[in-house]
Amino acid sequence: MTSDSADVAGFSQMQSCSVNPYSDGEELKRLWKQPVRLFRLSNALRQKSCGDAVSFVINRNINFTNKCTGTCSFCSFRQRESYFLSSEEILRRAAEAESQGATEICLQGGLAPEMKLEDYCGMLETIHRAHPKLHLHAFSPMEVMHMSQNSGVAVRDALQDLKRSGLGSLPGTAAEILVDRVRERICPDKLKAGEWREIITVAHNMWKALTIGWSTWQS
Repeated sequence: MTSDSADVAGFSQMQSCSVNPYSDGEELKRLWKQPVRLFRLSNALRQKSCGDAVSFVINRNINFTNKCTGTCSFCSFRQRESYFLSSEEILRRAAEAESQGATEICLQGGLAPEMKLEDYCGMLETIHRAHPKLHLHAFSPMEVMHMSQNSGVAVRDALQDLKRSGLGSLPGTAAEILVDRVRERICPDKLKAGEWREIITVAHNMWKALTIGWSTWQS
């Protein structure tokens, strides 16, 4: 058995054990002390999962507004001189992307206080009507919470309306570091780690497959 195979076998055995001999994050820390082993293990797991098949998505990101009520200390997206893209400009950018081979549009923006669920749904419908072949990957869990609260509806109902309007999948952004102790320092007004997980879980049950971003363990 090669060292890579042994690493994969050991990792799989550890995952199947009812009692994990390591505390949260301890195994990852042990691996990081041996980076080459970590890289080989990652490659071996990828090889086991999908062989040498590689895929990619041609995507265009459209930020429809930078107006935001957020106070995240690490963010420079929000500006005093804010903008809102018109429907015509959003469609122009979508058409330009599709003409150059894009198959997906990612829509994200700031937390504009005047935007409600119907505005987000309208944006999706406008693009989907003009470009039905484009996959719409849009709105972070924070945006979903924002539009739900602004419109007085439950998160599940908001997601169902978004899906009916053409939303194809939900990005896992707004996760940052999923430890509330850290979030209280860097983004105290953002949704809590548990709220992020709840929204992603509801969305995952609706779409079955999502991009959920990085996960974090607490030291």
